[in-house]
Amino acid sequence: MTGKRKKGIVISAIAFTLAAAAGCQKTAVTEDTRTEAGITIYDEQDVFIRGMIREVFQMVQKEDGSFPDLELEMQDAKNDQTTQEDQIQRYISLQYDVLCVNLVDRTSAASVIDKAKQENLPVIFFNRQPVQSDMELYDRAYYLGSDAEESARLQAEIVLDAWRENPESIDANGDGVVSYVILEGQRGHQDTALRTEYSVKALEEGGMQLKKIEGGSASFERSKAEELMERWLTQEGFEVELVLANNDEMALGALEAIEKCGAKGIQVVGIDGTDDGKKAVQEGRMLGTVVSDQKLYAETLLKMIEAVGKGENLTEKLEHTDGKYVWIPWEKYTG
Repeated sequence: MTGKRKKGIVISAIAFTLAAAAGCQKTAVTEDTRTEAGITIYDEQDVFIRGMIREVFQMVQKEDGSFPDLELEMQDAKNDQTTQEDQIQRYISLQYDVLCVNLVDRTSAASVIDKAKQENLPVIFFNRQPVQSDMELYDRAYYLGSDAEESARLQAEIVLDAWRENPESIDANGDGVVSYVILEGQRGHQDTALRTEYSVKALEEGGMQLKKIEGGSASFERSKAEELMERWLTQEGFEVELVLANNDEMALGALEAIEKCGAKGIQVVGIDGTDDGKKAVQEGRMLGTVVSDQKLYAETLLKMIEAVGKGENLTEKLEHTDGKYVWIPWEKYTG
């Protein structure tokens, strides 16, 4: 791409305020060496995404100059597909070197790829994974994320570890069957389907007998999970021993409903390892969570931008790389 233009601001903040970017300290970066990237996120209200983007801002602005050649603009699509399409088109028209997309609708990936391919513009999808057939449409399309199946299996391991050490900690009534509910994320999101399927599958493979009491989507949102869990808890004859939540925000919403209703003997486990989620585990309110390191996630995204912007081979530059895919590992967290 040619005809790059100077920008007065190195980093353009999205809806929430992070470290001030107005006092640019990268004016010494030359036109020839810098890489300019446009980043659009699906919704800054997503706690995990907000934390990861905060890390991106902090790393780019570090005084040690870890990423001296990067200039970023980030915008929030506010969970609106049309808004995100407009942001992507703007980045393309301004001739950015790299496009980074946290998709509102993963089924729109083919359209994004087509636009990027026409301009020979590398595109990095992150956190919300396009289907493989779309990724195969363009050799400069990449994905950064964490394996959803792995997160579900580790979530199950947290439960199984506690159950094997003390069965009554999970099977509160001691009848040999663990009654559970599952709080699912957004419909159509690949993590929702995989976390829902494999957490239950791994528990059964671990020898646990299960009885599903209820399940439903709370769209990864704490307030919706609280509302749903409270509705279940107030049903006549409702008894449950385990809550499997597709993310920490929904796990925390379930906890709030449980505590409000005064319910006892219910274990809750989440995924993501947010600050609030880990705090709840430390306080003994939540059994555990599965952590995806936000700092590593942010650093890896920046390294990917550098590499693909310069046409470098990802496999040679990064760990946990599988061709066009870069994976951030998960870890169990039990406080």
